[in-house]
Amino acid sequence: MLDAKAGMIASEPSPKAVLIAIGGLVVVPAVCLIAVMVTDRSDPATSAAPENLPTADLPAAPQPAAPVVQAPPTPVLPQVQNVSAQHAVAANQDAAEKLSLARRVENSDPERSRELLREVLAKDPNNEQALQGLAAKTLADEDHEEARELAKRCAAVNSKNAICEKVAKLSPQLTPELERMATIVDQCVQADPNNMDCVYGRMQWFLMHGKVEEAEPIVEHLTELNPKAPLALMAQGRMKAAAGEYGDARKLLQAACDQGNKDACLRSEMLRDEGW
Repeated sequence: MLDAKAGMIASEPSPKAVLIAIGGLVVVPAVCLIAVMVTDRSDPATSAAPENLPTADLPAAPQPAAPVVQAPPTPVLPQVQNVSAQHAVAANQDAAEKLSLARRVENSDPERSRELLREVLAKDPNNEQALQGLAAKTLADEDHEEARELAKRCAAVNSKNAICEKVAKLSPQLTPELERMATIVDQCVQADPNNMDCVYGRMQWFLMHGKVEEAEPIVEHLTELNPKAPLALMAQGRMKAAAGEYGDARKLLQAACDQGNKDACLRSEMLRDEGW
């Protein structure tokens, strides 16, 4: 029995052995835990993903650089416009000088005056002042066809230009019907050579065809019939204008106008506008 107890005593672990065993139970798991932690830190595959990290620890995502937009080159249009404007100013100044000169030389050199007006129209076909002036001059020269065409162009530029409108109506286009009027006028003159209306109508027909020389004896006949009659004054004034004597022409036309001749009033007004 004693042997049995001795065996039991011998077989019981000593306190030191128990402490070592307990220490091993604590130390081994700790060592294993440390090993696992070290392995996790050293292995990239098992490291924490960036999305699991705190937001404050993440670096800011790089922003794409804004594209550089270059401004288009400055167009040269302003310079072109400036050049065009300068040309327009120069053209207007040249036209104004020629129009002024045309009026100044009207009495001394009527042909030069007309040439200047035509030069203005060559560069500016719609110049109202040149159209009106040349229409008035060609009508004074008894060139009815050209006067009519110029007056029509002038009225197209400015429909309120009363002078151009009247000149266009005053110089009708020669038509077969108008040509037949010549026969009636001749018959009227033959029936009554002293009828001033008939005689003036015959003079008018010659002047409309540019036959100033043929009209001269008829004007003399009208003057002999009654030099103070409106038709006689009108006829004399037209002949003076056709000869380039515009000052005397305007006086005669104005005298006929004062007696109620509207045709004479228009012609006198045109000469006055031209500086006479």
